[in-house]
This record gives sequence, structure tokens and C-alpha cells, in this order.
Amino acid sequence: MPLNRLSREAMRHPWFEQFARALPDHQHFRVVDNRLFDLILDQPARSIPIAFEAEGSSVLTMVEIARDPEGAMPRFMGVNHHPEIVDRDHIMHVLDQKRAHGEVSDQWYEERAVTMRDLFRDERERQSRLTSHYTLLEPVRFHLERVLRDRT
Repeated sequence: MPLNRLSREAMRHPWFEQFARALPDHQHFRVVDNRLFDLILDQPARSIPIAFEAEGSSVLTMVEIARDPEGAMPRFMGVNHHPEIVDRDHIMHVLDQKRAHGEVSDQWYEERAVTMRDLFRDERERQSRLTSHYTLLEPVRFHLERVLRDRT
């Protein structure tokens, strides 16, 4: 569960500045990491870098692609972090079921179980939930409410 770093642009962003204010040092946040591939910031384009995997790194965790018409809530892409993981007990239950049914190898199971059992606790769990709130749950809620409002 490494620390990732918000970009300077994120700290001035209408949505992510709220995230920054909620962080202990106003810049670094915890992620449940699963490094499948890296998204590298090569040349700035029309997208806005939101977060990097580490201090001084050009490997992105999140990049903003667009915003809602009012200009506050981002539409962004996140890679190599899992903000959908918010309930340790449920995840452990799913992992145990997959292992019991022979769907996964012991190594695959252990890699994930160690994170959930040993790392996803106390302050790290709280910080990960904060990341989930700002990088998945509230943006999804915002956009769903907007779609529903527009259709009724």
C-alpha cells in the first residue's frame, strides 16, 4: 500500500483540492497498488496529471480527461490503484471463496490476502478509504445523480 503524490495541478483543482486538504500532509495518499502497467507522462497534452506513483516520478496514477459542464467534478482515468477496495471483510470472503473453488493459485491468493490481512488496517485503511471516497465513490455518485437528474 504505497503512498502516491498529488500533482501541483491537483492541489489547485476544484475537486482534488478537497482531497488534498483531507490528507495528513495535503499531498500524499495511500493506494492498494497492483502494478499491471505504467502510464507515463511523456509530453503534456490536453489532459491534466492528477497524481503520480511517487515523488519525482513521471508514472501517473490518475489523469483528468474532462470535467462536468460546471467545471468542478473531473472525469479521469486511474491506473494501478484499486479505490473499489473498501471492505476488507468482504474482500477476504471473496478471496477465500476463490481459493476454496480452485479458481486461483496459492501464490495469487497469498499476495492479495497479505495486503488485506496485514496492510489494510488502521491508519492505512482509513487513508485508503479516503482515496476511495475522492477517486471513485463520490465522482461516480456525482455523475450518476447528474444522469438521473437529466433523465427525469
